Amino acid sequence: LDEPLVVQYGRWLGDCLQFDLGRSFKYSDQVADLLIARFPTTLALVAYATVLFVVLGVGAGILAAVRRGTWVDSAVVGGTTLAASVPSFVSAIALAAVFGVRLGWFPVTGGGEGFTGTLHHLTLPALALALGALAIISRVTRQAMADAGAADHVEAARSSGIPEREIVRRHILRNALGPIVTMCGLVMAGMLAGTVVVET
Repeated sequence: LDEPLVVQYGRWLGDCLQFDLGRSFKYSDQVADLLIARFPTTLALVAYATVLFVVLGVGAGILAAVRRGTWVDSAVVGGTTLAASVPSFVSAIALAAVFGVRLGWFPVTGGGEGFTGTLHHLTLPALALALGALAIISRVTRQAMADAGAADHVEAARSSGIPEREIVRRHILRNALGPIVTMCGLVMAGMLAGTVVVET
């Protein structure tokens, strides 16, 4: 501490590059070791949240795009807007209070044992983490499908008498997958930062 701030920062940065993050005051252990021990749980949480927001978000976006202009579309857009406006730590607290403490359906502490136990323990944090992403993905899916549905070849397929379900599956959804997959990747990468708030 008796050296200039620039020298201290340079030494700290050099240690960080060698993955020496110092010692934890709380646990009296190396910070790097603590991070490595908890990293598998973080990855499992992000993977579970990714499955949730991809399945639910893409499904809601497809439903809104197919029923565009109806009450279903309005409900999906309204629900996803509400989900996106709530911070993940607020939804985590609300989900834990309702489904963990009040109803007792999910545990609010611990890590669980075995695959099903871990999945059971990760459900509420993964859902809290996935809610905001679900809103983004459903909006992107809805818009990408609307753009793909306005293409000339889709109109030609409709005029040739192909059933609407086949048109959606083979022509619209397939052409809309590009932006959907890209956005899913970006959101999943950003989730690694969001887990810090939800896990605590």
